[in-house]
Amino acid sequence: MEPHAAVTVIVGPQPAVLLIRRPIRATDPWSGQWALPRARRQASDTTLLDTARRELAEEVGLHLPESDWTTLPTQVAGRHAGLSVPVAPFVCHLTHIPDVIADPREVAATHWLPLAYLDDPTQHHLGTIPGGGDLDWPHCFVVDQPLWGFTYRVLTTWRKSLRA
Repeated sequence: MEPHAAVTVIVGPQPAVLLIRRPIRATDPWSGQWALPRARRQASDTTLLDTARRELAEEVGLHLPESDWTTLPTQVAGRHAGLSVPVAPFVCHLTHIPDVIADPREVAATHWLPLAYLDDPTQHHLGTIPGGGDLDWPHCFVVDQPLWGFTYRVLTTWRKSLRA
């Protein structure tokens, strides 16, 4: 299954991961939710890493070099909404906290989520959440909003793989 999109886990030195909050849009089933910087591949993107780097520049003003990226196993996004989009997750570790300049057309807010919080099992819950229907979903809270679904799965799978 060839990925059609990319997401980026940006790890800052504190250590924390950069999350974006999606803007409110009637056409977006994940409107207003926390996510990783993400993009669908465009014809101008030679590789999915190009896709990830392009979108980081567009969404949050980060222009990162091609080196020092790790590729994670492909995951499928959109299952809850009846979609099946293969996505290539990438990880990039930064040595300093860059200025993040969110494009308000694509990002409503940004937040650095500490890895210690993400790794703390007491912060993780199972239950219904806004937008999740009647099902119980694993999640943790970021500010006032649950982090769940695809983004939660990418982050928790990545963190578990590092402990294995």
